[in-house]
Amino acid sequence: MFLTFTAPAPSILYLPSSRNLSQVPRWLGNAAIAFAMFTGSFPASLSAQQAAPTHQTGHRIAVVDVAYVMKNLPAIKAHLTKVKADAKKKELRLQQQRDTLKQAAEQLRELKVGSAEYARQEEHVAKLESQCRLHRVDKHGAISETEARLYYYGYRQIVAASRVIATNRNIHLVLNFNGEEMDLMQNDTVVRGVMKHIVYHDSTADITGDVMRYLDQQANAPPTATSDGALLNIRD
Repeated sequence: MFLTFTAPAPSILYLPSSRNLSQVPRWLGNAAIAFAMFTGSFPASLSAQQAAPTHQTGHRIAVVDVAYVMKNLPAIKAHLTKVKADAKKKELRLQQQRDTLKQAAEQLRELKVGSAEYARQEEHVAKLESQCRLHRVDKHGAISETEARLYYYGYRQIVAASRVIATNRNIHLVLNFNGEEMDLMQNDTVVRGVMKHIVYHDSTADITGDVMRYLDQQANAPPTATSDGALLNIRD
């Protein structure tokens, strides 16, 4: 920091002539006053500048693309892959049950209505229909619950990471923004684009990359509860 100061111009002093030696005491008094005024101005100027605030006023704001982190963070991607694999297995079992039901229904049509065999096959078909219906509901319910838990803990991770980064950088507010680019050939991206809450942000305010790096470092750490109960590792 550069210090600037301005010293007051000293008063013009006239040396007394030898013929006016009686004015010497008065001249010395004036000189002493001028010197005190000149030297006394330095501490005041310096202390005034040293007392000036050095911190910046206002609030610091950052943004993070939560959706991007959810889609690209390795830990979350691994869990999403597992969820999709489980869903595919359940869908395969459900399809096998549908095929069995279809075959049973075809056999039922070949039987004579009212016969004992028809009654037994009709009961079998009804049982298969009930099982298919229950498994279909259970499949969707299980997937929804698993995805909800995944996104819940994933979001808590992002919040925890954002808090750490914001605290270290003296950031007061972190906003969620959508960094997806609009594609004129895909109407849904256009709709999401015009509905963005953040119209513009400077690239230096984006901490998405920092959040992903922080979470990558925490991926192999033992599960630790944060102050708000969020886990730093997702658990099924």
